[in-house]
Amino acid sequence: MNEGENRNRGRGRFIVRHARTVTGGVTGLAVATAEGRVHAAPVATVERAFVFADLSGYTALTEAHGDEDAAAVSGRFAGLARIATEGSGELVKTIGDAVMLALHDAASAIRTACMLRDLAHREHRFPGLRIGMHYGTAVEQNGDYFGSTVNLAARVAAHAKVGQVLCTESVVASSANLIGVEYRLVGDVPFKNVAMPVRVFELLLPDAGAAAIDPVCRMRVDDANAFTIEVDGRRVVFCSEGCSRLFADAPERYGR
Repeated sequence: MNEGENRNRGRGRFIVRHARTVTGGVTGLAVATAEGRVHAAPVATVERAFVFADLSGYTALTEAHGDEDAAAVSGRFAGLARIATEGSGELVKTIGDAVMLALHDAASAIRTACMLRDLAHREHRFPGLRIGMHYGTAVEQNGDYFGSTVNLAARVAAHAKVGQVLCTESVVASSANLIGVEYRLVGDVPFKNVAMPVRVFELLLPDAGAAAIDPVCRMRVDDANAFTIEVDGRRVVFCSEGCSRLFADAPERYGR
């Protein structure tokens, strides 16, 4: 057995071939078993509302607390996303400090985004979220989704500020009967590699309550569990004694 064969056997029962196939009129990804039989993973065009949410300040969190703590926060985030999507969609995947969600319709996407924001806000020592969504058609294959609808949802999320939930006009139009939801027009936003500017709206959500932000790791801090120091007569709040020491050693490194 040569080295290439040995590697393939070690990967398990299925080997993905980098080729497209058409079987019975359904386009798919060619997947070969170890025995050499080829199957086509089916491709379906579906309508979904896609929500992307990411953790603001994740790099700062990793620098301050280390890889293991950052990974634990990502795990907590994925758990919150599963709770928020239960019964109305799915957590498609985690992407580092972000999650991708697929919901059955625009109204479900709005409810899920609001719930995810609220769940995250109740977590102590947790970063703020930036959330964006778009509704339209996408290609579904092997439990993942592809296409311009997915790409645009990710771009909208990247445009959001901390604490914002942004959406496109297709989400607004497809959830017109949702009671108690208000929007503010952000404007027509140009996105890289998107031909025309996209009309973006912000969901006007009830205030989740003010929270102090640790200037070192950028996590929100519950005042009852905070570490504080006085800087130029101003009270600065930290998630831990470690972050307060980092700040005290080099306050010029952190924005005020």
